[in-house]
Amino acid sequence: MTVESKTVLIAGAFGYGNTGDDAILKVIVRDLRNEVPGIELVVISNDPDETQRLLGGASIHRTDIVGIVDAVKKCDLMILGGGGLFYDYWGVEQDDLLTKQQAEIPYYTGFCLLATLLAKPLIIYAVGVGPLMSESGKLFTRAAFEQAHTSTVRDPESKKILVSLGLDETRLHVTADPAFSFQGSDQRRRCDILEKEIGVEFARPLLGVALRNWDVGVDPDRWERETAISLDNFIGQYNATILFIPFQTMTGTIADDRSVIDRVRNYIKHKSSTRVLGERYCPEDKAAIIEGCDLFLGMRMHGIIFALKAGVPAVALIYDPKVGNALARIGCQEYGVELGRLEAQALTELLSKAYDNRSRLRERLKNRSGDLVRLCREPARLVGQLLANEAQPVTTLSVPMTEVVKRLVVRQMLRNSELERSLEAQLMERQQSVGWLSTRIEELEKIVRARDEAIDWLNTELALARNGADK
Repeated sequence: MTVESKTVLIAGAFGYGNTGDDAILKVIVRDLRNEVPGIELVVISNDPDETQRLLGGASIHRTDIVGIVDAVKKCDLMILGGGGLFYDYWGVEQDDLLTKQQAEIPYYTGFCLLATLLAKPLIIYAVGVGPLMSESGKLFTRAAFEQAHTSTVRDPESKKILVSLGLDETRLHVTADPAFSFQGSDQRRRCDILEKEIGVEFARPLLGVALRNWDVGVDPDRWERETAISLDNFIGQYNATILFIPFQTMTGTIADDRSVIDRVRNYIKHKSSTRVLGERYCPEDKAAIIEGCDLFLGMRMHGIIFALKAGVPAVALIYDPKVGNALARIGCQEYGVELGRLEAQALTELLSKAYDNRSRLRERLKNRSGDLVRLCREPARLVGQLLANEAQPVTTLSVPMTEVVKRLVVRQMLRNSELERSLEAQLMERQQSVGWLSTRIEELEKIVRARDEAIDWLNTELALARNGADK
């Protein structure tokens, strides 16, 4: 079998309409096809139809366990990533492993488990790790990485966390988030969008803003108000235009950026100087829009990366360590503010500092982004090597994963036992129902027979009465 005819199965946080994750997947697919011409790719997604539309090729729904197992059997190599996959803000449901309900760490660990059980080489592709606050989160994360032939992470901090869990640091390679090499739409397309969204003669500077809902360990009402005050200050100081850019719009969920944008925007006094990006633009368009901004304020990490790689000065609201890590990768950590410590005045000063120093910052960002772009290509190169060299999969379960599998088997035994008891109870109930119905039927048959006998008697009496009347 030639390298060109190999099939690779990809799993990650795909199919949720998240601009950053969609950009990551597009870069992975682009780099793999460049590295291994003719490669066949199958993507596991929450929205297979949309994923196929974006990328072409095959896609399987993330809850289709039978389809996923079949795809694993047929593939030559498995990829998990990229993006921030291993975190446990909302706990870890161990019992969800390899079920339709599996999500987050159990979902990704289950994918890694399948690689070992079905003897397929696995590469973990430029992922982010942390925070890990629960013992289950740590156990499952370590177990997942121990199943990989090769593991790459997107920042040094992720590697430190994995080493602290007991993983061999020589098997962990630090690369960069794939979004650092993502290409936005061209300038003409950007101008058309900006003209449509905010008009031809909008006031400069243009400040792009990408927020998200967040209430873990912070008071959302407070940080939203402080952010609004700071944006008001910036508008007043520079006669600026604010363009809010939603990165995810899953209605009715924490992942609907429009809800937090509406709240912050309603607090702003200079509301006429603000706009919200309206239509659902593709990742390339959003990257291009951010590249056309004079300054960027973001919580969405990939919005910040889009800005930094294009040389646009960015200030970050750090709600998660990954945001600060992204700033550190390009040497701009001084432009990050911890969300829980956010003060309007301090944020205003930081925005002003970034904007006033924009020429110097642009030069610094462009000088440092080249190395990160090269690092982005490293995981795809490793995939090419693994395919060419017929990489051997991990065939022995690690101690942590063995414990996970033991619990999985015991849990399935208990579930099967509960299912058997439930089925027996249902069968007994059905048999009782059948018995009750049989009794009722017999009683009805007796009633019908009695009715028929009564009708026969009445017919006989009527006949006798007619005969007597005729005489």
